[in-house]
Amino acid sequence: MAHVERYLREVTSSHRMLEALACVAALGGASPETLYALAPLVGVAPAELSGMVEGLAHNGLVECRDDIWHLQPALRAALVARWFFTTPVRRPRATLAAAFPDHALSPALAVMSAAEVSSSQRARDQAKTWVRSLPAATSWDTNTFAVAARYARLDASAAEFATNAALVVLAAPREPAQAYG
Repeated sequence: MAHVERYLREVTSSHRMLEALACVAALGGASPETLYALAPLVGVAPAELSGMVEGLAHNGLVECRDDIWHLQPALRAALVARWFFTTPVRRPRATLAAAFPDHALSPALAVMSAAEVSSSQRARDQAKTWVRSLPAATSWDTNTFAVAARYARLDASAAEFATNAALVVLAAPREPAQAYG
C-alpha cells in the first residue's frame, strides 16, 4: 500500500489530487458529473480535477469506460485501504457516503476490498458493521449480494454469514416464473 501511495504522489500534482483519486477509487468510478461534485469536497477546481484524471489516463492509471473514469483495479483497493483505513485517517469514509448517497453500495464494496488487501482492523470492523446493518437477506438485490460475496472472502465467519444469507433466500417461497413458452 505504501508503494501505491508513493507512486501516486509522484504522478499527481498535489495532496488534494491524491485525495480526489482515493475518493474516485472508493466510489468505484466517477462520471464527469461526479467529478464536478467531488471537486469542492476535496478543495480543487472542477477543471483541475478533470485535467488530472485525463492526465492519469495517459499514464494508464485511470481509464474511461462508458463515460465513467475508473482507477486501475490493482491500485483501487490499496489506495482505499491506505487513505480511509490507516492511522491517521486521511478522510472519514462517512463524508464520502454523505456526499454521494446515490453511490450507496460503491463505498461498501470499497470497504470490502480494503479489508481484503490490508491488515486494517478498522476496515474489517466497518465491513462487519455494514453487513450486520443489512435488512433480511430476502430483500437484498443482486448488487447487495455482490458486496456480500466480497465480504465472504475475508474469513470463515464472513463466508458463513454470506452463505447463510444465500441459503435463506434459496429457502424462501417464490412465485413461479415462466422462463420460456
